[in-house]
Amino acid sequence: MGNILKTSVILSAIVGFAAGILLLIPFLTPLIFFMLFIAIGAGIIIYLKKKDLVGFLTVQDGVFIGAVSGFISLVAASVVCLPVWFLIDLFFGKHPYKFDMIGSPMVASYNLIFILMMVFFVALLSAVFNAFSGMVAAYIYEKVEYRPFELPHFEIEQDE
Repeated sequence: MGNILKTSVILSAIVGFAAGILLLIPFLTPLIFFMLFIAIGAGIIIYLKKKDLVGFLTVQDGVFIGAVSGFISLVAASVVCLPVWFLIDLFFGKHPYKFDMIGSPMVASYNLIFILMMVFFVALLSAVFNAFSGMVAAYIYEKVEYRPFELPHFEIEQDE
């Protein structure tokens, strides 16, 4: 499970960085947020299965991979997107999503703490939704895959 976790963290960070760049385009923002909240967990599991990086996945594995990938991808997207939004707002002031962090250092520090808390809690929410989508993807793979080593259960009779 360690290699699967490491691979899913790396893949979700890459997807999160790409999503962070795409979040800067205002008309793509709802679609990218939908992808970050719903589709990343299932997408990572499908990619891992297509590339044969994982063997048989249980539903619990799907939930775990989905939750981790949802959390990491949203945090990575925020790490890319939020500083660029702040710089656009600082220099041009014309981006539709404003943070208004310009002002006194006291207000800016409270805004920064608030933004970090919001990113953390939204990432937890994304982890929950992606855990569900990862569970669904793992359940579908569990039902569709052929497992040759599963034997029927035999009842053993014991004489007393």
